[in-house]
Amino acid sequence: MKNSTCLVLFAIVAIFAFASPVKAGFIDINGGSSWSGWSLRGKSNDLGVYGRGSTSNVFEIYTTIFSFNNNTVSGSPAGNSGFSSTSGAFQNGNRILGVGIRHISGSISSSEGLGIVRFDLGKDSYKAAASVGGSDGRTSSTAYADAGDFNTQFNGPGRAASALPVFYGPRATGSFFVSSYTDPFRGFSRNIGASGATLQMFFDLTELSNAVVNTHQIGTIGDDFALSIRGFGNTDVVVAVPEPGTSALLFLGLTSFVARFRRREESEVNRLS
Repeated sequence: MKNSTCLVLFAIVAIFAFASPVKAGFIDINGGSSWSGWSLRGKSNDLGVYGRGSTSNVFEIYTTIFSFNNNTVSGSPAGNSGFSSTSGAFQNGNRILGVGIRHISGSISSSEGLGIVRFDLGKDSYKAAASVGGSDGRTSSTAYADAGDFNTQFNGPGRAASALPVFYGPRATGSFFVSSYTDPFRGFSRNIGASGATLQMFFDLTELSNAVVNTHQIGTIGDDFALSIRGFGNTDVVVAVPEPGTSALLFLGLTSFVARFRRREESEVNRLS
């Protein structure tokens, strides 16, 4: 019985050890012309995703997390020179978060603050509105961010689609600071300023974790955090990372495994008795 218990515990540890939300295979990194390897998280006017802003200017939201390697990239990134790095960012084995947006309907303004991704490391700062079009969504970093949270804006007013991002943060006691810290971030876009525009943004979580920028400490980036994202139409949405359901699926799989093991163990006991 002791050996059986140890075996079950070992299996549980093994399941959790390999339960990282890192995807295998190819991730389409092409500015958004296709989305293989990404998870569609919903539309900007979906209940539970909508935070604030327009409900008629609609875009889809995608996320992906993967372990970077030279074989992960599928397609030709548009917008800049790809993932070349001058520091430890985007090295093989690094954990990468991808955030994507795809315009579906509505008009696109050239002055909108596109591509703002706000990191809620404690998963306690941002939340979706209680109703689509409601005013109770918490998406503003100025009002709700905690110390250690940070923002990145990839393509704001007057910025070219290939422009390097502006880094805001990490938040200290009361405000953010603006930095040229750009190496852990990449962005590839298509048709910015036109209907059907897409943007794929990438964040090297390995490089960012516990980084100190201009003496300010970035909070620890674990496996569970939230994002407040501004897409087309100055609309903000809120999504969780990893996708909801990952833990539930893991639990169900673990429960099924333990149940099968116990039935097998009981059969063995009955056979020997």
